Amino acid sequence: MNDIKAADLPEGSVVAGRDIAYVSRWVGISAIWCGTDGSRVYDAWIDGVLAADGVVLRHGHGDEGEV
Repeated sequence: MNDIKAADLPEGSVVAGRDIAYVSRWVGISAIWCGTDGSRVYDAWIDGVLAADGVVLRHGHGDEGEV
């Protein structure tokens, strides 16, 4: 079982499910996950993807710590 939660992932993170990848974007005060199929979902949906063997392909924008 995956212990990672969508709410713990920063903006720019990418999560891949079986058929769709999702990118985290901040809209207002909460994160929206934009799917490669045009869908927009919230953290609870991504938690389900992660629980069903989804994987985090990128944590944040990938440039944390770069100078």
